[in-house]
Amino acid sequence: MSVDIVDDWLRSGQYANIDGELLRPKKHPLLETTTFSVVRGQARVFYLENTNGQGRILKKFVPAMKPDHAYIASIRSLIPKEQGFESGFHRKTLQQNSLLYSNKNGVYYSSGFATWLQDTILMPQIQADNWSVIIDRIRKGTLQLTIEQRLRLCEQLLRKVKYLESTTVSHRDLSSQNIVIDRNGNVHFIDWDCLYHPNLAMPTNTTYGTSGYIAPFVNQDVQKTWCEYADRFSLAVLIAEFLTAVTGAPLGGDGGMFDQGDIDARGGKNVIKILSDINQQSSVAKDLFQKALYASSFTQMPSPQLWTDALPSLKTISQKPDPLWDHQPIKTFTSVTQAPASSHPPSPSAPQWPDHIHIPAPISQSPLVVTSSTAKSRSGKSSVFFAVLAILILLAIIYFASAQNTGLTIESVSYWQATGVDLSRNSIAYIGYNSGAWTVDSNIYGTVGPEGYPPDVDAQIWNPLECKILQSVPYGALLGKIGNGPVFEIGRSKVFWVSDEGELYLSINDDYQCLADNQGEISVTIVSH
Repeated sequence: MSVDIVDDWLRSGQYANIDGELLRPKKHPLLETTTFSVVRGQARVFYLENTNGQGRILKKFVPAMKPDHAYIASIRSLIPKEQGFESGFHRKTLQQNSLLYSNKNGVYYSSGFATWLQDTILMPQIQADNWSVIIDRIRKGTLQLTIEQRLRLCEQLLRKVKYLESTTVSHRDLSSQNIVIDRNGNVHFIDWDCLYHPNLAMPTNTTYGTSGYIAPFVNQDVQKTWCEYADRFSLAVLIAEFLTAVTGAPLGGDGGMFDQGDIDARGGKNVIKILSDINQQSSVAKDLFQKALYASSFTQMPSPQLWTDALPSLKTISQKPDPLWDHQPIKTFTSVTQAPASSHPPSPSAPQWPDHIHIPAPISQSPLVVTSSTAKSRSGKSSVFFAVLAILILLAIIYFASAQNTGLTIESVSYWQATGVDLSRNSIAYIGYNSGAWTVDSNIYGTVGPEGYPPDVDAQIWNPLECKILQSVPYGALLGKIGNGPVFEIGRSKVFWVSDEGELYLSINDDYQCLADNQGEISVTIVSH
């Protein structure tokens, strides 16, 4: 049995070297000699940790529900490397030889365990709560959300589904269990083993959705879920739950608000109540949900863009403000993203929001002072130049004083962090460094600010082709991108005309597979107009 094999490993008290990372199983919180695991759908999930205490998940398929090797091994390469998809693009499909033998004492090895590892999935554990846990708090009255928080959840979910569709990918099992939300209010997708892509053959022995989130027509024709638009019904259900969940909300399948039987019948008391609640917020949103409910195919359902256009029509939900991300995550079976072990040695062996925001002077870091003596020593052209410059600086400060200001912390161990700031084409934006430092290898190289390492140090850091996001920019530099647009260097500060449109993302210049040995963080201010 799977549990017995992993329990033997637990009782050894040793770390095992799995694909180059030392890992050991976590103990069950109540049973001393039993591994912490849970059965979820088509697999049993085991909870592991590395030597730094970072969480990992090991997924072992139930034999009768295991997709073939080619399918599960292809998934990682098809998932976009975007914030919120980390559990997918960091996953590894293990083989027997992934368990590395070592002569060192204290490193676990078992030939039976090596065989058992074949086609298991190793992935990072996301430090977050799944939506079913959060909605249960809301249902019990211990958590309340503002309309702004609800809209942020909807917008993040819509962006992610829209982006997946643009890459001809669908998750195919979005639900209250597979949507997780971290303490900063960021939405993450987990459990990607039903994924659709046109280059893959549809697996016949895997799930195609979760009770309470499956379109009414699917049970008659499962093949209809094999398309890039297959997330549109669960998207509509999740948006309805995000918008209407309040104290005493209905309890449906899998911890959500809808019973699958009511969905299949396109009626029932829960569906009728939720439709009424949505209508109180926006008749447009209610019409979109009904369109999804009565559609006979996914292409007939509202697109993410239609939902996005409908969100501004929402009315305020009368609940006491209670920031979702002020709550520490409950220790749940879902899972801040821990990057896989990787480093920058000379050789291969080796947003919390601040309480207040200040408005920086985006063009001049210090005021311009012209004394009578210096003024006399300058020519007439010079005096005019400085007078014009002073006016321009004053105008810039006035311009940015009426702008949107956001302060946040950027971590060195996270990849492309969402700022929550949407930039519009032809607007002006400023990104400025406030404080902090970071390093791309806490064991070897010192800390730097957002300008990155000086050329002599940068040249010593290993493997830039694999680990740099921008090759022409030093390791450790602060980078940005707007939506899925091109990456650009920011450094200590940057004022720029916005040529793209979308949410602003920030990252250290260090690619996702090389973040494990990073350390530190910096704080920045973003001003947009």
